[in-house]
Amino acid sequence: SGCSGFTGDLIIGNAVTIIGDRAFWGCSGLTGDLIIPDSVTTIGNSAFYGCSGLTGKLILGKSLKEIKGSDYSNSTGTFQNCNFTGDLIIPDSVTTIGSSAFYLCRGFTGNLTIGNSVTTIGWYAFEGCSGVTGDLIIPDSVTTIGARAFRGCSGFTKANINPKTPPQMKNFVFSNCTNLTTIYVPSQSLDAYKTADGWSIYADKIQPME
Repeated sequence: SGCSGFTGDLIIGNAVTIIGDRAFWGCSGLTGDLIIPDSVTTIGNSAFYGCSGLTGKLILGKSLKEIKGSDYSNSTGTFQNCNFTGDLIIPDSVTTIGSSAFYLCRGFTGNLTIGNSVTTIGWYAFEGCSGVTGDLIIPDSVTTIGARAFRGCSGFTKANINPKTPPQMKNFVFSNCTNLTTIYVPSQSLDAYKTADGWSIYADKIQPME
């Protein structure tokens, strides 16, 4: 960790299957895009934490199953404080987005796409991603959303929550989402969402999908 001497582009070979914990921690001199090849299945805890020079696109490979989180609390997320731009696309292969994975990644300026296999969105996962815009779409597969997962994502204007059973959700998930006016849920689940732990505090925003 602390490989601050590296500069320029980071090229990850097509034979790599796992990027380990803290693999590129603090490599602030790395620049440009970050392309995770299709061979990679797991990105470890804090792997790219503090790689602030990565200001291009982030492209995640189609075999990736897990984006692990931080080593401890919310302080060292996998891509925390990286300055990627453009859309953030979580591939359909991913099942777990770890705690603080994209914490304070303010550079994203497009949409957030969460793949259709994600079951767990960790604590603080997208907190402070204030540049992400448009709709937040939570796919059917999600069962758990951690505390503050989307806190401060002020670019969202509405959310489409697709699971028929309200995901388990901790506190402050949508706090400081200042432009989020409506949370759409399946019509048959309207009452369940309005009374579920974690969801009930947003009852005035929850509406049935059309």
